[in-house]
Amino acid sequence: MMTRVNVLIAILFVGCAPSNKEWESEIFAPVTSIVEQAIQDSVFPGGVLMVGKGSGNTFSKSFGNHDYSADAVPTMPENMFDLASLTKVLSTNLAIMKLYER
Repeated sequence: MMTRVNVLIAILFVGCAPSNKEWESEIFAPVTSIVEQAIQDSVFPGGVLMVGKGSGNTFSKSFGNHDYSADAVPTMPENMFDLASLTKVLSTNLAIMKLYER
């Protein structure tokens, strides 16, 4: 079963990948399947995976719905999400990545 931290770590590591349209689908396919599995496991109802480089988006895809209700609205790439309570997770992951680089 997926956890929110596992999904976030996978997304952060893939988010660091360089942009190359030829092999982009190969890079993002595993993350796409992780997000889809997490939605099936009810880790979260949906979201948008967006990776950017420079001033533009390299990859953008929406998954699932905004909530678990029967009449839930599907997510769209232009949706905004509240990123509250992610400070500990993000700072820990960034620290781990920095240490890994050393």
